[in-house]
Amino acid sequence: MSRAEIHDILEHMDFASSSHTTNHITEVAGGNGTLIRGILDRNPTIQGQLYDFPDVVKRIAPVDRLTSVGVNMHESLPSISGDVIVKRILHSYSDEAAGNILSNIRRSMIRGNKLYVFELIEDTQVPNPYIGIKNLQMILVHGAPGISGGPGERTEQEFANLLNASGFALTKYSICHLLICDRG
Repeated sequence: MSRAEIHDILEHMDFASSSHTTNHITEVAGGNGTLIRGILDRNPTIQGQLYDFPDVVKRIAPVDRLTSVGVNMHESLPSISGDVIVKRILHSYSDEAAGNILSNIRRSMIRGNKLYVFELIEDTQVPNPYIGIKNLQMILVHGAPGISGGPGERTEQEFANLLNASGFALTKYSICHLLICDRG
């Protein structure tokens, strides 16, 4: 499933133009680095960073133009130059924990850069059975949803509230899975 999502992201996003100010893109909670490596493969002028937990980063093979840094995104993040990507991680956390991650990202970013959030957006008007399957998967993996509504997929308004509370302004979204935010 992740491969299909990454393929769609790489096919429909122009990361070369999005990183024009610094030629850097950082993926937070990037796992094995498939997305950021795909971006680097398609954009030879971009430098990449991947931030994830130290035990995850240890398993990543070295890649040209990619710096992998072991961090705890729940505590703090090093300074980030360029735009930031978060893919399919916020749905794993309650609003409080997701908001904490987003606040840490915002504090680490340079004003004027963008945050790209790739998540499923629940549409209350057009039910998507895929979201129901993902919500069930999250319950099985993480347990029953907490009081805050997470883990699970969020609506556009729930994402807007979460982003605003963390100091971001939602500037664009696609019902499929993309939210583009400006650092406030």
